[in-house]
Amino acid sequence: MLWFLILHIVALLLWAAALLYMPLLLAAGQAWHSDLPGQRHGHESLLRFLFTRFATPVALLTIASGSAVFMLAELRDIWMLVKLALVVVLVSCHALLGWLIIRHEAGLVANTQRWARLLLLTSLVLILLTFWLVLAKPVLELPPWMQTL
Repeated sequence: MLWFLILHIVALLLWAAALLYMPLLLAAGQAWHSDLPGQRHGHESLLRFLFTRFATPVALLTIASGSAVFMLAELRDIWMLVKLALVVVLVSCHALLGWLIIRHEAGLVANTQRWARLLLLTSLVLILLTFWLVLAKPVLELPPWMQTL
C-alpha cells in the first residue's frame, strides 16, 4: 500500500501544479501554437498539449492510485468522504479547463481571463482544502438526522 500512497502523492502534486499553471497561461493569453509532436492539423496549442498529454494522464493516475489507497486502507472516516467530494469538484474544474481551452482556441469564449482566474481560484481553494483534510484528519461527525439513514 505504501507504493500506492507514494504514487498518489506524487501524481496529486503534479496534477495540482498543472491545474494551477494552465489557467495562468490561459489568463496571460499564452495559448501558443507550435510544432509539437503528434499535433493534429497543426492546430494544437501548448495548452491543449499540456492538458491532453500531461494533466489528464496525471489526473487519471491520481484517481486510480487514490482509489487503490482508499480500498487497501479501508478508510471510512467522514473526512475521507468530504475529501472525495472535493476531488469530484476538482475533476469538474479539470473538465471545465479543457472546455475553456477548446473554446478559447476557437475564439468562442468572451472574457477568457476572467474565467481562467475564477477557475484558478476555485482550483486553488479545492487543492488547499484537500491538503488540509488529509493532513489534519479532523474528527467530523454526521448530524443526528443523517445517522438514522
